[in-house]
Amino acid sequence: MKPFTDKAALRHAAEARLKKQNQTGSTQSEEDVRWLHHELEIHQIELEMQNDELRRAQMEINLGLESYTELFDFSPAGYFNLTADGTIRMANHTEI
Repeated sequence: MKPFTDKAALRHAAEARLKKQNQTGSTQSEEDVRWLHHELEIHQIELEMQNDELRRAQMEINLGLESYTELFDFSPAGYFNLTADGTIRMANHTEI
């Protein structure tokens, strides 16, 4: 199964699958519907909590990157990042 990267395509595929399921005559009791609704609410809250955690982690990463950039780029000493064959990949912005 291919991953869905387009939200519209994902929605269309989900609607088609639901339509197919409904055509097979699968009926759900009121209790099943309530249970499913409850499970979906729980899953939504779990996803929101995971999203909050991912946002916090992204903020920490960005702060670390900013700190590293300031330390590396604006150091009074010259720094180079070299490849294994000695080619300069990066250099800081020091003034000599």
